[in-house]
Amino acid sequence: MRFWFSGPRILGGLVRPGVSFGPADWRARKLSATQLEHARKAVRQQAIARGMEVPPDAAIDAWIKAEADRLRHPMGLSIAWGIVEMIVAVPLAVLAIFCIWVIVMLVQQLH
Repeated sequence: MRFWFSGPRILGGLVRPGVSFGPADWRARKLSATQLEHARKAVRQQAIARGMEVPPDAAIDAWIKAEADRLRHPMGLSIAWGIVEMIVAVPLAVLAIFCIWVIVMLVQQLH
């Protein structure tokens, strides 16, 4: 089930902008079992190739999780960064809606 938060109708009711959220948006993203096993195998092979001791699976899994999180969030996203994004995104969205509204009004005046 997805929840839809809609905005006002624009272009004479033709378009209704909005955003939707569903279970997949809130679920933690994790590696599949097959991807995890391939990554474990690669780490083991690298350890053997470098002449190092092969770490236990728990250590490999912890490293893989940390590396996946680092790649998913390269800038270390935080609440403060989210607030900054909203401060920028909201005025841009308002400006875009205003521009569309002005264009619609101009087109209506021409007809």
